Amino acid sequence: IRPSSKSVSHLTVTWKVAEGIYQHIDVKEEGKQHQFSLGKTLLIGSDEFEDLDEILARHIQPMAAFARDVLSHKYFLDGVKAEDRENIEMHLADERKRDPTRIPYTMTPSQDFPGKFVLSYMPVAKVKHEYFTVTPEGFRFRQQIFPGLMIMLTWFKEHYREPPPGIFDDSRHQR
Repeated sequence: IRPSSKSVSHLTVTWKVAEGIYQHIDVKEEGKQHQFSLGKTLLIGSDEFEDLDEILARHIQPMAAFARDVLSHKYFLDGVKAEDRENIEMHLADERKRDPTRIPYTMTPSQDFPGKFVLSYMPVAKVKHEYFTVTPEGFRFRQQIFPGLMIMLTWFKEHYREPPPGIFDDSRHQR
């Protein structure tokens, strides 16, 4: 936790998402007595906090725990960043060769978007990549919040054929 370069009424909280990946969270201070005091109200987005301990307990620690769930999952691709698409696609192709009846998938952390991971999967011959975000409430994936990783993955396995929100699929709307 450190003063922000934005202004004297902001703090930055930095937490380690994965090896070599750190997310910086902006905290706005309201009701500051003077430049060197802590604001009476701390805001992360629209969420209000009374002090730094509450930010750690209600915001950072839950996200770190959810990130650990991803990092310890059996299909997390250790040492690979989401932006290394070639390596991910080769890995999934190898998995497909090993078991052609299975839809292989893996999860990797995003270097470009700290706090986000990418779920990469190979339903047929082409690999698809979708971002999901760690939040204090769980995981945001396809515009939904899931309270746990296994719940999100179970939902994904039932709905992977559906296009992600915002993507129109012409093949489903024949004239």
